Amino acid sequence: MSKVFNEFINMPDNYNPVTPNQANSKNNVNTEEEFNEISRILDEGYILDTENYADESYQDTHGEPTGTPKGKTRIDKLREKYPLKKKYSGFSFADACNNPKPRKWLIKNYIYEGRASGLIYGESGGGKTFVAIDMACSIAASEIETWQGMRSLKHGDVIYIAGEGGDGVKKRMAGWASENGVNPDSVRLYVIDESFCLDSETGDFNVDNTIANILDITENPALVIFDTVNRTMEGDENSARDMSKYIRAGDKISAVFDCCVMYIHHSGKADKKSARGSSALKAAE
Repeated sequence: MSKVFNEFINMPDNYNPVTPNQANSKNNVNTEEEFNEISRILDEGYILDTENYADESYQDTHGEPTGTPKGKTRIDKLREKYPLKKKYSGFSFADACNNPKPRKWLIKNYIYEGRASGLIYGESGGGKTFVAIDMACSIAASEIETWQGMRSLKHGDVIYIAGEGGDGVKKRMAGWASENGVNPDSVRLYVIDESFCLDSETGDFNVDNTIANILDITENPALVIFDTVNRTMEGDENSARDMSKYIRAGDKISAVFDCCVMYIHHSGKADKKSARGSSALKAAE
């Protein structure tokens, strides 16, 4: 059948498509000649006004139907206009039902394993960096079996980006190792102590160079922590557009390494129970 239509063909109510062998049946109003003619028109790719074509007076007035010869379809033209440059990953509903994958955890109920994101926020001096370091070190240290009693703990390499400087982080990590009796050489955690902007599109302190630096350290980070959002963001944290751009940069790192990214952020001044600035960051976790 023709690939050239006016979106679809409305066949007349009195048209009953039949095979040539059925055409001479006394119960069939169509003749073999009609059948063959309509089939020829459709096969040759003409746009056919079938509703009026069935009317003999229309044929007498307008003659044989004319139209556009078969050629490129509307879909062919769309594919030329919008060539596929990168195939996006995805799955069908059937795939989801037939192959459901249970969620995996680095720390059960707290930090996902694989491509994901998380957020820890609190007021200054509230202990959010202590919590993040405790989580990071527990994941990076193979000697540690639990985190705060959570038996489901998976180990892996951790990148900790200390945007507020490394000196304070060093003291906390040394205290953690002493408290937990861990050999520091066995902990697969590396700190980047420079302040840079994930959402920057220029210079060396951007997401692409961050990926390059991580690759220089490890090929398979399980977790990347940004402490804090303010020290790793160029845009305005109160702007939903700027925050979304920042989140997309973090998502890029998560996608490249198939790892979880975690953001450390301050709570609001007026509302201590909410993260400061745009709610886009909270919505993305």
